[in-house]
Amino acid sequence: MLENHGIKYIFLGESLGGFVRGGYERYMETQRFKDGFKVLVEIAGKEVVALMCKERNIRYCHRRFIVRRLESLGINIKNL
Repeated sequence: MLENHGIKYIFLGESLGGFVRGGYERYMETQRFKDGFKVLVEIAGKEVVALMCKERNIRYCHRRFIVRRLESLGINIKNL
C-alpha cells in the first residue's frame, strides 16, 4: 500500500529500536547502533525520512537521542 503512494518502508528497529537495557545513550556507543545510524544518515542524505515509534511524546522516546545526533550533523528535523 505504501509503495502505491511512492513511500518506501525500511525497518531499522533491530539497530535503532526502542528500549534497551542499560539506557539508550549507552546503547548508542555500540557497533550495532552505529551501523544502523550510518544507514539512516545515508538514506537521509538522499530522501525524506520519517522516524516512527509507538511512543507519542518524543520527550519519553528513544527517537530524541537519534534526532539530537542527526541535528548535530546538520540534518534538518521536523517533529510532526
